Amino acid sequence: TTDIKYGYTTKGIHRYKINYQLEDIDIKNTFSRAQCKLFTYCLYLSLIEVLNKKETLLLLDDPLSELDLANCDKIFSLLKTIDIQKIISTSVLPDKLQKTFKVFHVEHGTLISKI
Repeated sequence: TTDIKYGYTTKGIHRYKINYQLEDIDIKNTFSRAQCKLFTYCLYLSLIEVLNKKETLLLLDDPLSELDLANCDKIFSLLKTIDIQKIISTSVLPDKLQKTFKVFHVEHGTLISKI
């Protein structure tokens, strides 16, 4: 398949290439990429909350990209309120957010330090 050929998944909900319609508004063609990302995170987090699935593992890859600090703060504040396990990978983590979660520094698959 294409995924095996490229060595990563090319389709799926994690790529957030879903077309959303809010009344008569086509989200993808109306919102910026950052707004689409925020909308998608809010949708996923609300689904987790509604389904009340304690055994859920939420994986977020670079959620801070394309978002300003204020919106990152909002997402991380929401994440704190949901009682599930979370694994978040990011290349940049503002100092303010480092105090919110357990942070591990990994380089090339090796644990370098626990911050």
